[in-house]
Amino acid sequence: HLARPRVDAAADALRAGDGLRCSVATHHMDVLLNWSTVVELAARCDVVVNGIDIGASWDYAVQSLCKRVGVPLLQAQSFGWKFMAEYYAGECHHRCSSCHAGTLNS
Repeated sequence: HLARPRVDAAADALRAGDGLRCSVATHHMDVLLNWSTVVELAARCDVVVNGIDIGASWDYAVQSLCKRVGVPLLQAQSFGWKFMAEYYAGECHHRCSSCHAGTLNS
């Protein structure tokens, strides 16, 4: 998967999963310039997979979006020597990594 766009490598890995019965759609775009498209796509999908390494502000925006539209979120990132994968249910009564004081403040 080296030297390939991350979105394509991730989609191929999901499609190759044993017994995985789902449709995987990829979207190539500058997400910062096309935020309105990201919002439209998120509202129509069953789960959002965020693997973009823009930083914590982007992750916060995606978590808030998923809570707003009620879609589960799977996101992963790496930094230095560590890798972290997270899952959030996308329901307003569940916490996400940006919900420090409760479940509704992201």
